[in-house]
Amino acid sequence: MSNSDAVDDDIQVSEQNFTKLTDIHHKSGFKDGISDGREQKYQEGFDGGFRDGFHHAFLVGKYKAMLDVKQQKTENDPKDSNSDLLLKNPNLGHCQICLDPTLIEKDLSDLIGITKSHTEKIHSKIEEKYKPSGEG
Repeated sequence: MSNSDAVDDDIQVSEQNFTKLTDIHHKSGFKDGISDGREQKYQEGFDGGFRDGFHHAFLVGKYKAMLDVKQQKTENDPKDSNSDLLLKNPNLGHCQICLDPTLIEKDLSDLIGITKSHTEKIHSKIEEKYKPSGEG
């Protein structure tokens, strides 16, 4: 084996090692990118759901508190929050999938739209029924 054959073999082995290392780092970077993107989307989805849920709970809590204060002032108020299903147990009955399990087959964006529509109807009913006359 001549010296030039040994050099050619070294170059070939070096190229193979370089290609192998490049492929490993490329795949690793791709996997990291997918993982980071997935985590970011999950976080964005959680943040949006948390914001919407907080907004809904805040409005329900606000009107329930206002009604409770009003009841303390007038004990015979016909708008008893304990008999009003909108305010009695606000954490039950709003899960649309719980009410209609076939919705699980729908596209996520459709399900979000259905849930938002339901929540807006609830807000509208609560505001219509309990909003103080002076509040604009």
